[in-house]
Amino acid sequence: MTEQDIAALVAALPSAIRAAVEQQDEAVFQQVFQSLDEAEQLRVAQVFQQLQGQMAHNILDEYDEENMPSADELIASLPPAVAQALMNEDPEGLQTAYDALPLNEQERVGRTMMLIQALADRMQGQDFDDGFSTDGQDIITAFDPLLQAIAAVALGDDQPRADIEATLPQLEANGWRLVEPVQRIWAGERDEMVLMAGLDESDATLISYVLELITQNE
Repeated sequence: MTEQDIAALVAALPSAIRAAVEQQDEAVFQQVFQSLDEAEQLRVAQVFQQLQGQMAHNILDEYDEENMPSADELIASLPPAVAQALMNEDPEGLQTAYDALPLNEQERVGRTMMLIQALADRMQGQDFDDGFSTDGQDIITAFDPLLQAIAAVALGDDQPRADIEATLPQLEANGWRLVEPVQRIWAGERDEMVLMAGLDESDATLISYVLELITQNE
């Protein structure tokens, strides 16, 4: 997964969720998450799972086989309360112990725990690269709320337009090219070849799906 793919996953999160994460505000995050409907909660959870898996994969890549620490060594490096809760498979105790740590220690512990999980996944034969791809359903799922909103505007609902126009430049800054084709769609263009001219495969996948949504709902 490239940095563009990771940025796409982050951008696909609801704006209030992104803000809570950036501010490291757990209370606001939980409040916003609980306000989402069940389907959106599931989608957001899947995005975070994909992000966590890739972050763990990136951490693993920093080690060669000779210098790779063992799971026991990593657990021993954790604060005692965290290590105990982890070994007891006590998620509530683990969260409590983690929350009690200073912020800089939380970062170290979080990184260590991701590495422990990555080692466990590797032993079980799981492949991180299977978690997210830039073709097919994964990328559509990550962007689905945005794509649905783009199609809604094209079909006459202007309510989400302002939010979309604020989001698309952020995606452009991360390498996506959606502003121009979206504006053309809103202006009435429906020719797929015209809209996809100059787009890469990932951008084209999203635009194609928007056109499909419009066709289904016209």
